Amino acid sequence: MQYSKDIRRYYDFWFGLNDISNQLAKSKGITVNTWCILYLIDQHPDSCTMKFICEKMLLPKQTVHSALTVLAKKGYIVRVPHPEDKRNKLLHFTEAGQKYADEVLSVFYRPESEAMEMIGEEVKNNFLESSYIFYQALREVFEQEMFPNQRKERN
Repeated sequence: MQYSKDIRRYYDFWFGLNDISNQLAKSKGITVNTWCILYLIDQHPDSCTMKFICEKMLLPKQTVHSALTVLAKKGYIVRVPHPEDKRNKLLHFTEAGQKYADEVLSVFYRPESEAMEMIGEEVKNNFLESSYIFYQALREVFEQEMFPNQRKERN
């Protein structure tokens, strides 16, 4: 079947990206989960909560809590009461934490940026657009299979 070859190619791509991400994270002495947490706090400095991270990364609270506790003990983040939702705390970098996050995130951004430059603007844009379309389709199929009685409008 043709789709089997396509699925294998997709998984080769996906496993390859995961391997590169794991190697980059390991080079900084962290896990991919910690890298993703640093990324999310960096990209959402005024609204990042543990709940947001759990939902975005599809990780259990305990996993995220453990990683946040390590970052807090190292003095990289602080938890501040959320002004609108007392049950949640906003996550902010300390000055040392922002410096650390910038250093760690640049280890990922640099090769990704260089690779995007290597493939050129048109291929990069096609790749990003088609990846997002695939993600939306996969999400729709997933939601239909997991929640068959709930119809969601496609974004």
